[in-house]
Parts: sequence; C-alpha cells; structure tokens
Amino acid sequence: MQNTDKLSIKGVISKTAERKLEKLFEYLIEKWSVKIKKDFVEKLDSSIKIIKNQPEIFPESKKGKSLRKYIITKNVFILSL
Repeated sequence: MQNTDKLSIKGVISKTAERKLEKLFEYLIEKWSVKIKKDFVEKLDSSIKIIKNQPEIFPESKKGKSLRKYIITKNVFILSL
C-alpha cells in the first residue's frame, strides 16, 4: 500500500480492503485535500490501535458474531475479528 502514511494495519488487511483504502485515499486527495486524507489516516490508525487492544468494547456486527464493528466516520467503518 503506497499511500498509507505509515498506517499500522499494513500487512494485516485483506487485498480487497487495501484496494478500497487506496481508492478512498485517492478520492480524498482529489475531491478534498491532502490534509483531509492525512487527518483520515490518523483517525483510522488511532481506531485500529483501539480495536487491537480492546475489540470486545465494540458491538458485534450483524454480518457475524465473531466480527466487531467500529465506526470511524459516518460513511466508513471497520469490521474486525
């Protein structure tokens, strides 16, 4: 992943998620700004650290009981095992 700004999930996400993140990063830069993209990456990275340390504090996903759902922004969420 070339555009992650040292995201802590590198090597931990699926190829599909990696492609979707790249598209999201490109969109944020194109439609908003590099600063907005950087702010999002920081928020995402912070969220991932919380999920790694305390996954049980997040609600179970309707997609499966072994998945936890964490909302990063109104339109972006993470499902974790």
